[in-house]
Amino acid sequence: MAASLVETDVSSISKVDQYFHKPVKTQSYELSEALEALKADTSNAAALAEYQAKLAEYNITRNAQSTSIKVIKDLAMSIIGNMR
Repeated sequence: MAASLVETDVSSISKVDQYFHKPVKTQSYELSEALEALKADTSNAAALAEYQAKLAEYNITRNAQSTSIKVIKDLAMSIIGNMR
């Protein structure tokens, strides 16, 4: 396999981790900010809606990360199983 193909290959767990690192960090910060706003006024419906939206966004990103890593793991296990 050519060196350039290996460098741009996105099917490694570390590449998947790198791809999701920045969005997860940003969303985690935004989620913390929304939680602090909700803590300041628990009766504020807008703050609650904002927190729920940020939580859903964070969960979707984490789910996509988990699913992506599982797909790579399953593919690797299948390849290893076929080599036996």
